[in-house]
Amino acid sequence: MSYSPDLPALLQSYEDLVGSSLTDDAHHFMMYFLTWYDQRLVNGERVSFAQATWSEEADRIRDWAEAFLARHDINDTDECQYLCRLMRQQAVTSVSQKDALYDSLHHFADHLASRFASLSGLDITQERKVLVDRLTVHLISAYHRLQNGIRYQNPMLSKIKQDYQSLFYLTKAAVKSQEHLWHASFSDDEIALIATYFGGAVVQQTEELQQRQILVVCSSGIGTSQFLLLQLRSRYPQVHFTGLLSTAECLQFPLDDVGLVITTTSRQYFQNIPCPVLSISPLPTTQEWEELHNRLAELDFPIDTGLRENVREIVAIISDYAKIEDMNGLLRGLNDYFYRKNHQMKIRSRQSQSDSLLKYVTYCSGEIPAAAKHAKPAWQNAIQYACQPLLQGHFIVQSYIDRIIALLSRYGDYMVLGKGVLLAHAKTKDGVLASSAALTLFEKPITMQSGKEIRCIICLAPQNQNDHLDFLALLLQKLNDAEWCKNLFTRNSQEELESFIWTTVDENADQ
Repeated sequence: MSYSPDLPALLQSYEDLVGSSLTDDAHHFMMYFLTWYDQRLVNGERVSFAQATWSEEADRIRDWAEAFLARHDINDTDECQYLCRLMRQQAVTSVSQKDALYDSLHHFADHLASRFASLSGLDITQERKVLVDRLTVHLISAYHRLQNGIRYQNPMLSKIKQDYQSLFYLTKAAVKSQEHLWHASFSDDEIALIATYFGGAVVQQTEELQQRQILVVCSSGIGTSQFLLLQLRSRYPQVHFTGLLSTAECLQFPLDDVGLVITTTSRQYFQNIPCPVLSISPLPTTQEWEELHNRLAELDFPIDTGLRENVREIVAIISDYAKIEDMNGLLRGLNDYFYRKNHQMKIRSRQSQSDSLLKYVTYCSGEIPAAAKHAKPAWQNAIQYACQPLLQGHFIVQSYIDRIIALLSRYGDYMVLGKGVLLAHAKTKDGVLASSAALTLFEKPITMQSGKEIRCIICLAPQNQNDHLDFLALLLQKLNDAEWCKNLFTRNSQEELESFIWTTVDENADQ
């Protein structure tokens, strides 16, 4: 089938108008489709559409569509709308004119990348900017398909599901957690396309997804469960933890390469799955940590290579002098002994009062002092004020505070933990000189940019991934205690606040 001779120039004018370049496949498809469409117009066939409002982007495309139809002396609003919708659904390779839709989809793609990284446990930092930019361009055509109820059929869907099961289902979990922002539901065909972008971004790491992994399941998704995942990855950096997943997501997940499921929910939901399941609290007790450690040792996960080698050497020596009736029991016992000995010594040293991460406690009565008012709006002043003790104590530099404010300005109030508390933090490289934290209680509520009100700001400045874990565990535990929160917010002086907070720290150090 040949195409109309003036179509190449028309498609080029379309690309120039909207500032986007069609993919090769989309270009070839539109060349032949528009040739067929021309013939349909000549035959007098017409479409009928319900009246709809035109966006700024659609207005630009409407000029092109009207010119296309004018070649056949046609002035038909429904045909124009039909042609505009069709063109907007075509895949593009680049976007030069970045409008409000692009900005919105870029924000969505950024959140999607963060969710995927959190679920998979893979580091996509180096590829993140390119990934988000490319994903944004892809989402433009996907957005128009979903908004117009156009179902895309992905010819690679079956192969992607079969050859890259984990990658597909992790992408699906990430997308489903964000799709409410679109008021539309992504099909598996669309999700498989997005999975290819994540697969390309982590091409050197995706083989990890085919190795044995541990699924972490929590239906509530509360902050304490997120902290559990953080602790798991910190304690066992050589183990691949995937999550947090909901119970439904776990039951749909391919379990062939899953060695263990860790869940904060009831084990009754997992009775029919073909791998071990361990129930654990969002804030595990010492006994639960020991049970988990022993289970990982039994399943031969890389929990501590040096420790496992030492245990095997001891067992080998014992076997030279005595017959071992219960080899597995002896291995479990030795693993348990060395784990408790090493881990409990670390806990005691970190919990000593002189090493407390919390360095300053401040009560702010009335308005924020004028000296701190060098930033707008008010919530930025409050963060500057709350971080000021760490700045003056040379635990952080000003760039760390600036970065916190910039992150909140860009991504919204994601640092708000709820119950009136904001955990202000950034990365170590943003300006942390020494591990520290400072707590500030404000007499008057601070209104964040979303309208949420907070009364407590905790500035957290960790120098590595481990030294703040005990402090965070204590904080989340206390925030889940309604009585503790009530007592915190009824303090009305510096003395009362100090007495209350330091008593909390002392009680924890004694445990």
